[in-house]
Amino acid sequence: MHSSEKLRRIPALMRAEDQLVSYLSHALAAVPNPFERLVYFSALRDSQTGRYLHEGWQTCSSPEEVHVTLHEAHRNAFEWVLSFPLVAISQELRRHLESIGWSGERHAVQYWLENEPFRELIPDGCSAIARKFFISQLRFALEILARAPHWRPLQEQASWPHSRPGQPPQPRSVN
Repeated sequence: MHSSEKLRRIPALMRAEDQLVSYLSHALAAVPNPFERLVYFSALRDSQTGRYLHEGWQTCSSPEEVHVTLHEAHRNAFEWVLSFPLVAISQELRRHLESIGWSGERHAVQYWLENEPFRELIPDGCSAIARKFFISQLRFALEILARAPHWRPLQEQASWPHSRPGQPPQPRSVN
């Protein structure tokens, strides 16, 4: 390929990347909270191959670029949720279980504790420590919902302000 051909391809590649980022931004705007974003990205991953797929987005970009972009977004969402305090994770889980239409929270929580579908939310390439911490946090959050569903902190709005992905978590007061 001649250098002039390469130069002509650069604007097309930039437009494709911009379009992919635009699609991702629009999709994320429609996803209500960080936990739901984690669920969304894990649903775009093929469980057999680990590849992220979105047929609509592949019209503007290569399957590899779509995979890389979605994998990175999934890791960001995972790290964001991983930084949540336990009460916030319990609240997010409760909202998620309500949103998917389980007949009752108790049944849904028991199913999640027994079958651990939350393991599918973990993106590939995470450290063993991050995996174990996430699993322990989700199991503990589910245990809270199972054993203390009316616990007062679950009913309150989380006082910890969630930061956006890519931003460091807000410092919390020890007092």
